[in-house]
Amino acid sequence: MDTSRFAALCRALGTETTRRGAVGVLAGLVGLGIAQDVTGERKQQRRRQRRRSKQQRRTQRRSELQAVDCVGTLTRAGCQRDSVTTYWGCPRDTNLNNANLRGCDLRGATLRQIFLNDANLDGAILNNAHLDGSQAHGIHLEKATMVEATFLGTNMGAGSFHGADMRKANFTGASLNNARLIEDAVQYDAIFQDADLRDVVWSQLWAPDIGMPISYSRANCPDRVRPFWPVTCCGHLNGYTTPYC
Repeated sequence: MDTSRFAALCRALGTETTRRGAVGVLAGLVGLGIAQDVTGERKQQRRRQRRRSKQQRRTQRRSELQAVDCVGTLTRAGCQRDSVTTYWGCPRDTNLNNANLRGCDLRGATLRQIFLNDANLDGAILNNAHLDGSQAHGIHLEKATMVEATFLGTNMGAGSFHGADMRKANFTGASLNNARLIEDAVQYDAIFQDADLRDVVWSQLWAPDIGMPISYSRANCPDRVRPFWPVTCCGHLNGYTTPYC
């Protein structure tokens, strides 16, 4: 440290400061700056890592959606678009078992009496669609929207409806035994007259952490009641009845 810098530091710290003391203070300040720089750099690294992870998830999700060939899958199965409404229609007994139709726009589609066993329609749009009389055991409809769709007499046993929007959908006579209507699946004003609702899972329990309470999703029943416990919509079917619940 040269004389001028030492003098300036002494003036800042007081007249009794020795050269060794001044050097010690200076070293401490430098060390503090280095520690702050290291801490700041670690924070920046964590931010960059979070941004990279988020971008990777977005890219993966985009790739998965792009990989779904809705038009090709439906066309190869024999389905066609209506020339006027552009809604899809599939002839009776069309085989779409195990088909990947994730995120497909099937609003207004006529899918009556076809086969959709174990088909993946997660995130699909089925508003005002008609799947009456179809065989769709084990169908995946997580996060799908099916507002005012009809499933009259449809076999949807063991189906997954996690977080699905089922408002005003008509499930009269449908089989949903062992289906999972969890993660806040919404059934407001849906019709379940004479539907098979045996062993339906209406809510999901999560194992608690130590010292934490049990948490679970609430059912959103047709009559807009959200029962606390037991979580079931069997007594909340908005005036409709079924002996199978």
